[in-house]
Amino acid sequence: MIKLKKETVHVSSAAIKKAEYNYDNRVLKLIFANGSKYNYHKVSPETFLSMKYSESIGSYINKHILRNYSFTHDK
Repeated sequence: MIKLKKETVHVSSAAIKKAEYNYDNRVLKLIFANGSKYNYHKVSPETFLSMKYSESIGSYINKHILRNYSFTHDK
């Protein structure tokens, strides 16, 4: 069985362009439409998969990610 290390999801949202998840370090990188990038730390794989398969990824991120996880700006 091959274990996935990283996964990228393209988001159709006015604010968010792409989400990249690193399974090894549990970091979710969000790339916003304006080009800014933020790393959200200690995001569980289950949370990432819930986001990936949600009806609206943008709404899921707003409700479950942005205010609930510590983050760093990625330059």
